[in-house]
Amino acid sequence: MRLFDWEKYIQSFSFLPKESDLRYVAPDDFEIICRIRKQENGPIMDYKSNSEALEKGVSLGFKLQLKGALRVIKPSKITWKVINRGKEAEEANALEFYMEEYQNKDTCYQSTAYTGHHYMECKLYDSQGRLIGQDRFGVYVNDEKREMKKLGVKEGVLTQ
Repeated sequence: MRLFDWEKYIQSFSFLPKESDLRYVAPDDFEIICRIRKQENGPIMDYKSNSEALEKGVSLGFKLQLKGALRVIKPSKITWKVINRGKEAEEANALEFYMEEYQNKDTCYQSTAYTGHHYMECKLYDSQGRLIGQDRFGVYVNDEKREMKKLGVKEGVLTQ
């Protein structure tokens, strides 16, 4: 049995208000927007945090949208960090890493690679290097090959 921490899970939705001691708080002052492309040359679509399970190999484009005073002040430093969870990411030694090539940019590109619930974390810093805002965008990946996926409603049950 696992204990499901609802409060922690709710905090993984980037579009919901969060409590924070930082000067700028998502989504009121800034927001992470994600667009996905499920197949090469396929359509680009909006993706809401944790809204659906994505397959491996889906292209993700994250955009930092500044609001209010942040649009004028602008952070002095922006970092993007991938936080992977799950057995596959652990075995690949890819649990956490910074997206160095996107530092100080308002966009970051990545793709899904491991089954599990993962995050793209964005942190904002002022000119003195102090953290002034942060948020995480949750992405759930399931390649539909795991046994748990087979526990759902069988095809045809709802149409009878």
